[in-house]
Amino acid sequence: RHAEHRPLVSPLALCLLASPAAADSFVLVHGAWAGEWAWDAVAPLLEAEGHAVAAVSLTGLGARAGEASPAISVEDHAADIVAAIEAATPPVILVAHSYGGRPATAAWDRARDRIAHVVYVESVAPLTDRGLAADDDSLAFVVMMYPDAADSGMLPPPPTAREQEGRPLTPMPLKALYGPVPLSAPLPPTPGTYVYAEDSALPVLRRYGEAMEERRGWTLRAVPGGHD
Repeated sequence: RHAEHRPLVSPLALCLLASPAAADSFVLVHGAWAGEWAWDAVAPLLEAEGHAVAAVSLTGLGARAGEASPAISVEDHAADIVAAIEAATPPVILVAHSYGGRPATAAWDRARDRIAHVVYVESVAPLTDRGLAADDDSLAFVVMMYPDAADSGMLPPPPTAREQEGRPLTPMPLKALYGPVPLSAPLPPTPGTYVYAEDSALPVLRRYGEAMEERRGWTLRAVPGGHD
């Protein structure tokens, strides 16, 4: 069966509303190949509770697909997120799904004084205060399996992914997907929540959540459904 990139489901919104942080604003970061539309099912529920919500459009993706380029890095995406955080009324809850955890980690570092809580949803998370290392193993696998991506510097959506009307999937720059996420200083002790999907095809991500619970004292929550 084809995997569908759908807006993240409403049980996730209930998790976010249960966040212990007292904050007026949510900044939501989508994952790879997707766009700001990934939050269409979540944002209205948060807004109905009186929160301001900004769903970030990462450079080259979603509404900004026309800017796609192999030169786009995780730093460029981090800058998009920082801009949204700075435009929001603090304190801010920063929420990242999947790949979005990579640039969100850099944004957390750069906008640390404006963030009250971080939420990682089925995402790679910083297990140390030194940031996220380059994912050379995954890059080597992609180069071997998809030589066209190696030539173009862009990885198309997975073959199992299926677009929905108004929700285009966009190739991802390898530089952003697998590049390092350096930090300017050790991450602050910002409270956090890790959300994993009970039927995720990527069970390793739950282990990230368990590690963040153990190492940083984060809250670990589960939602029904799969990774997307």
